[in-house]
Amino acid sequence: MGLYLVYILITGLLVYDSGKTWITVALARSLASLGYKVALYKPIAGHDMWYQFETVLKSLDLGYLVGSDVLTYKRFFQYIDILSSNPIDVLLAHKDPGKVKLDEYFSPYIQLRSIIMARIYRCSNNELRHFVFEENLDNVIPTLLPWIEKLKNRLNAVKSSIRDFMMLLKSPLIEEELNKCLDIVSENKDIVIIESFNDALLPYSTLRSYIDKVLLVAPGYIAVLNKESYIRAIDESIKLRGEEGLRARYVFEKIEKDLEVYIEPRRSIEELNLDNIVQKILQS
Repeated sequence: MGLYLVYILITGLLVYDSGKTWITVALARSLASLGYKVALYKPIAGHDMWYQFETVLKSLDLGYLVGSDVLTYKRFFQYIDILSSNPIDVLLAHKDPGKVKLDEYFSPYIQLRSIIMARIYRCSNNELRHFVFEENLDNVIPTLLPWIEKLKNRLNAVKSSIRDFMMLLKSPLIEEELNKCLDIVSENKDIVIIESFNDALLPYSTLRSYIDKVLLVAPGYIAVLNKESYIRAIDESIKLRGEEGLRARYVFEKIEKDLEVYIEPRRSIEELNLDNIVQKILQS
């Protein structure tokens, strides 16, 4: 329907529960109702074994790790291919508070220490790889350990280290694969909505060459960020803080907003309707 392909990035102000997935799906549904062909893309996702235990069961059923965000996409848009729409997924397991010191339990680095498995899917050759990080299995909640063992065996996960995995994620090869998957999900579409992870203003560096619009969301709030101001702010923040500078908290106040809108509270994702503001978002 569109004259050219539009890429919309959705990021969050908060580390958790900004509402990115709800807004992603609601925006996609509103755009689809207007006749646009829409793709959804979550390059890097994470899910928690305890809070999202259904993803463990679904992963065992499918034979690959899958998180709740892309499962939500699939619920509303059956044509979505899970693997190409979410090439990288990580699984987290909580530590046992009875066996670790509380300063570790509440450490800002606890999320990294809680990653126990991961999946990488390469769209270029359909290669699917799963990793298990045994260094992080110490002091995991004991009732989760049998499920981790089931996943490890079902997914044929190979042993790796968090350090090696993080270095792999930062490699040019992985960024090329993420862009390859993005190109595949974009085929024959008018609009691609890309959901970032946590409060990252950019999920990976080369994605910036694709982005046309950036939406930052928080509970009850959506801002369309000025693209030039957004790029300038994150570049300055990265120079000052390194990768940590990509967190929205550091640059939100410095970025110009082309549009700010407020949304009413809703009981479920089905009730969230953006029909009344979707044209404003497109035109801003």
